[in-house]
Amino acid sequence: QASAILMMGSTEPHYTASKLYPALLAGRPILAVYHRASSVAEIMSRVTSPPDAHLVTYSGSDRAGNHVAEIAHALASLVSRGPVEPIAWQSAELEKFSARSLAGELAGVLDLVADKAEAGSRT
Repeated sequence: QASAILMMGSTEPHYTASKLYPALLAGRPILAVYHRASSVAEIMSRVTSPPDAHLVTYSGSDRAGNHVAEIAHALASLVSRGPVEPIAWQSAELEKFSARSLAGELAGVLDLVADKAEAGSRT
């Protein structure tokens, strides 16, 4: 029931998108502030777009503190919208990260391991 979800990353460029998927599945507007080299920035740019999501990026030389006005404007924009219907983000992009897809990948790996174990026991 939140008006928006605020996500903030670290100064590390390799920061991963582990918290992004639950936020996207919540179907709420998002303000994400992350290092421009993070996977969050890359995925958000493919899956979301304004006015439902705002991505503010920074880098080692262009610190997050330089973007305070941009962050404040994006947050005010999201909050001023009030309650919104659940957002269906670009699901084709997200499908590869769904539980079904990831379970399928894991099952494929386990099948390969089982096949190798079975082949090894026959020799």
